[in-house]
Amino acid sequence: MVRVYAKCFALAVALFGAAYGLRMLLVPDIVAIADRPQVTWRVELAFVLDTLQNLGAGGAALTLTLALGTLAWRLLHPPATS
Repeated sequence: MVRVYAKCFALAVALFGAAYGLRMLLVPDIVAIADRPQVTWRVELAFVLDTLQNLGAGGAALTLTLALGTLAWRLLHPPATS
């Protein structure tokens, strides 16, 4: 069970890292919401990459929360022996 959580966590962190790296590489000076005129495609790309970053961070947080909850449940409720 822990391997499943570890794989999901690693996938979420990889998604976050890839989106962050692409954002810093392709559109480092663009913010998704800006007050000055910017090239439209760069703003859209920054918005998409920010969204992917948020999905990766949320997935990692959710996976970590579920893994810790499962671990706590197993520690508090050991299997019955007969």
